[in-house]
This record gives sequence, structure tokens and C-alpha cells, in this order.
Amino acid sequence: MSMKDRIKIRCPECGQPNETEIWYSVNANLDMEARERLLSGDLNSFQCSGCGYRGRFDAELLYYDGENGIATYYLPFDRVEDDRFISRWRRDGFIDIDTDSVSFELLCSLNNVHTVFDIDEMVRYIHFRERLIRSSSIAEGRKI
Repeated sequence: MSMKDRIKIRCPECGQPNETEIWYSVNANLDMEARERLLSGDLNSFQCSGCGYRGRFDAELLYYDGENGIATYYLPFDRVEDDRFISRWRRDGFIDIDTDSVSFELLCSLNNVHTVFDIDEMVRYIHFRERLIRSSSIAEGRKI
């Protein structure tokens, strides 16, 4: 399931109040529009209704594509200094997941989640993984 919310923000340029969407997770199998917005750089961005300023939100984002086994997590780097946040992670760099609260399929993917500290790196990683999937499917003679 994809998770998003409507939030109110003030434009950093002119101070105009704006209401916009912020995404916390994208399930590519259920929400192709959000997937496309992420890949085009439009997800978690806004345009001020007053001055036209365009900006991005620096919010954590989980991308999950269960059909292709892709799971990647964008983490704003400043969170690394937050002790409470860091306590949710294992020493090997993976999230410490409450196994009773997620499905087996999601648990398997999240135990192999690729963490990135730059949203553009997330997009590059998704393109890379999808290219590998296309390439291996062609080599194996399967339709994509």
C-alpha cells in the first residue's frame, strides 16, 4: 500500500501558505502514477501558488515493487545523527522490523532494502534494477 498525506506548508521564498501532498511510501504494483511521478522527479515536490517557487520535500520515502523484488528506502542524511531514529536500525545497516506487523513477502523485501541518502540515487537505483530485470528476461527468452 502506498502512503501519502496532505500537508500545509509555507513557501520558503515568499511565505505564502500552500497545501500539497507528501508521500511516505510508494507501492509500484498498486500505484503506477506515483511510481511515474517519482521517476520523473515530481513526487514530493511542490509549486508555490503565490510566487511559483518549486521545491522538494526532504522526507523519508520507501519504494516497493514486490513483483520485481525491488525495495529501496530514501533516508535524508541528517537523520543519521538522531539517536532515536538510529536505534531502529541493525548494525548491518538494515531496519529492525517487527515481524508480526508485516507480510512475509514485504518482510523478505525489506530485509533486503537498499538504503540511499539522495532521492536522485533512489531513482537511478530503480532504473538500474529494472534494466537488470529486462536484460535477464530477454536473455532467458521471456516476455517482459
